[in-house]
Amino acid sequence: MLSSVKNAAPKTGSADRQDRIEPNQTGLVRNVIFPLSRVLVSFCIHVLFPLCIGALIYVLWRPTTLRMFAWLRALGLYSLVINSRAEAGRVVQFIPSWVIYSLPGGLWTYATVAWMAIVWREDHGASSFVWLGVAAALGPASELFQLCGVLPGTFDRNDFICYSLGGLVALAANTEGANQWTRDKCYLFWGYFSR
Repeated sequence: MLSSVKNAAPKTGSADRQDRIEPNQTGLVRNVIFPLSRVLVSFCIHVLFPLCIGALIYVLWRPTTLRMFAWLRALGLYSLVINSRAEAGRVVQFIPSWVIYSLPGGLWTYATVAWMAIVWREDHGASSFVWLGVAAALGPASELFQLCGVLPGTFDRNDFICYSLGGLVALAANTEGANQWTRDKCYLFWGYFSR
């Protein structure tokens, strides 16, 4: 009898909210998992992938005098890198020099602008445009400052083009309309679990 009185008592608090969750947890998928997965998918496609491609180009085809090779040696990865470079050396003659020396900078500019777009994805105000604009302009501006002698280094037309295109393509790819593709793919993936 005591258990029936206990069950008849009105439910309040978190227990009440738990009872209202549907068995298939559609709300959880739609309101928590889907937004997180969309951000994760965008991060992997637009930030990690270009960074990894740029790093791979550096590891496989850039001179071993760069400081990063000392880091790889300290991590115990140098022999693996040298073996990979030997294999990749077979195709280096078919790769244009701008891919080896300029494309990584463009990919890193793309990843930086994409990261800013992900961080500011909910804010469509002036501050988000400022951050995206600054991120997109840093690479090309550094080359122009080298041309003017403000920054040390040598201006390179291919670097300027790759930096500029990386920023512009990232701005275009990470607009609200372009992100519809990412949302559609996440809906397809999570749609199975929301049935």
